[in-house]
Amino acid sequence: MRRVAGGLPHGFTAVCWILSLLTMSIAVECGPVSASGALGSTSSDLSENSAHPDHRLGNVLLESLGSREAVFSRMPQASVPSIDFDRWYTLELQGSHAGWAHAVQTTTAGSVSTKLTQHLQIRRAGQTVMLESESEFVESAGGQPVSLTIVESLAAQPTTTAYLYTEQGISRIVTQGTNGTRRSSTYPPIKGTWLTPAAASVFVAQRLAAGATEIAVRTVELGAGPDPVLITRKVIEKTQAQSLGKALPAYKVAVSSSRQGAATSTELIDERGAIIRSVIRMGQLQLTMTLTTAADAQSRIDPPELLGTMLVKANRAIAQPRQATKATYILKRRGASSTNDGRPTSPPPPSPDSPGTTPTPARPDLPVEPSLASRVCTTSIQAIQEIDENSVRVIISTNNPSPAPEADLNDPQYLRSSAYIGSDDAEVQRLARQVAPRAADNQATKAESVRRFVYDYIVQKDLGVGFATAAEVAQAKSGDCTEHAVLVAAMLRSLKIPSRVVSGLVYVDAVGMDKHVFAYHMWTQGLIERNGVSHWVDLDATLPPGRACDATHIALLTSPLNDDQPQESLVKLVPLLGGLSVEVVSVGLGR
Repeated sequence: MRRVAGGLPHGFTAVCWILSLLTMSIAVECGPVSASGALGSTSSDLSENSAHPDHRLGNVLLESLGSREAVFSRMPQASVPSIDFDRWYTLELQGSHAGWAHAVQTTTAGSVSTKLTQHLQIRRAGQTVMLESESEFVESAGGQPVSLTIVESLAAQPTTTAYLYTEQGISRIVTQGTNGTRRSSTYPPIKGTWLTPAAASVFVAQRLAAGATEIAVRTVELGAGPDPVLITRKVIEKTQAQSLGKALPAYKVAVSSSRQGAATSTELIDERGAIIRSVIRMGQLQLTMTLTTAADAQSRIDPPELLGTMLVKANRAIAQPRQATKATYILKRRGASSTNDGRPTSPPPPSPDSPGTTPTPARPDLPVEPSLASRVCTTSIQAIQEIDENSVRVIISTNNPSPAPEADLNDPQYLRSSAYIGSDDAEVQRLARQVAPRAADNQATKAESVRRFVYDYIVQKDLGVGFATAAEVAQAKSGDCTEHAVLVAAMLRSLKIPSRVVSGLVYVDAVGMDKHVFAYHMWTQGLIERNGVSHWVDLDATLPPGRACDATHIALLTSPLNDDQPQESLVKLVPLLGGLSVEVVSVGLGR
C-alpha cells in the first residue's frame, strides 16, 4: 500500500472558544476507532455512544485540520501507511488575523502522534483575551487508540485532561493548574467501529484517489474528547488552488459533522485530503484557516473586536429593567429563508476561494436548521411558545415559578465537582463555610447569601478574562459574568445545593455606543426547595444586593458544566450569534 498523508482535524475549537466568551460576555455591573461498518460500508452502525464524556470545549479547528478525514470502520492491525507532516495555518476571524494553528504528525517505533496547537486572540470592549489549546492523540502503528491529552488555557491556569484507551474502556484524569486538583473517572469502551486520526487521514486520501464524491467517517476530534463523531465530506468540484506559492490540484468540498449541528463549512483540500483553506460559518461568525508558513502564521496578529457585533437590538427601551418581574418577548431569527417544507435552511457555505463571500444559492443538500424554539429552553420562571420555525414567544414570570422536572431532583451531575465548577477546591469550600454560618438553615437563604457574597467578593469586574474556573476565581477575585456564575455554582454545590449555569440574554440600557440592547450573559441556578416543592431559582451574582434576577433575563440553555457534559453544549448558541432580534411585547413591575 502506498504511503499517503491526510490532514488533521477541522476548525471547531476557535468558534467554540468565541462562543464561550460571547455567550457570557457582559456582567451587568461590569460596564455600560470508526465510521459505520467496514470500509466503504453503508451507514448501518453510525450511532455515536452518548455514554462517553466529551471534553468541555468542542474542536472546530481540529475538524478543519484533520479529523475531518474521518472514516468508515476500524483499520486492521496492519501498519497505518501515514507519513509525518508539519503544517501551519493562519486563523482569520471576521476578516482579522486572530491567531494560528500548528498541526504536526510524527511517527516513532510502534506509534503515531497527531498534535494540534492553537492560539487565538480576540478583543472584548477593547480588552484582549488570549486563548490557547494543545491536543495530542497517540495511536499504535496498527491504528489502535492509546491516549488523548488536551491542555486548555482559557484563564490564568491550564486545565489538562488525559484519556487512556484500554480494552476495559477509557480512563480520564483532569488536572487543574500545574500542581492542582486531580479528578479521575472511567467509562466503558466506545461502541461501534471508528478510526483514529492518522488512520482516518489515510482512509480519506484513499477514497479521494478512488474518485469518491462523498466520504463519511467516524473519528476523534482531538480537542473535543475521546468519543468519535461522524464527519462527512461531499466533493463539490475538482479545481486548482494556490498554496505556498504553488498551484496544486485540489478538491472543493462541503463538510458536515455530527457534532457541529447547523454549522456550515467549505474546504479546499489537496489530493491527499490535507486542508489548504477552510471557511467555517456559525451564525454571523466566520473563521478562515489558511495553510501558510510558521513566520506568517505567527506574525501581525490583529485581534478582532467582537463584543459590539454580538449585541441583540431591542425594538424599544425597558424602563427599570432590574425591577421587572414579568415580561413577554418575541425572539426572531433574522435573515432565514423558508424552504424544505417550511423549515429554514442554513445559509450557503462560505467560499474558501473568496473569504467573506458566499457562492451561489443554497443547495438542497445543506442541513436543515432546527427551529428557533428548539434553541430556547424552559425554566422554572420561563415558558416558550413556538410561533413558527423562525420565531418564538418567551414568557417570564419571576414571582410564579413552576416546579423543577422530576428528573432533575436527584440528578448527581448538579452536585458533582468539575474542572469549571470545582466545589471540592479548598478555597471554594472555605468561602462557602464563611457564608454558611451567616445564613439560615433553609436553602433559599443560603443561596441568596452566596450570590450577594460573590457580588462583593469579585472586586475586579473584568472582561479581560477568558473563562476562569471557580477555583481560579476564588483566588483572583476578578472576572466577568462567567466567573461570577461558576463561583456561585461551585459554592452552592459545596453547600450540597444542586446548581447549574444558564447562558442567555440580559437587557442593558447601553453597551458603549449601543443603546437598548440585549447582551449575551451567564448566571446561575440553584435547585431550591420551598414549601415542599423544588424550583430552579435564578441567581445573578453580577446584580447588587436586592433582586436576585429579573424578567429581562432570557434563558437560552442550561448546563451543569461537568467534565462529562462539557461546555461544548454551548455550541447550540453559536448559530444564533448576530442572527437574533428581540421584540419587547410587555414588561411588568411588581406582582
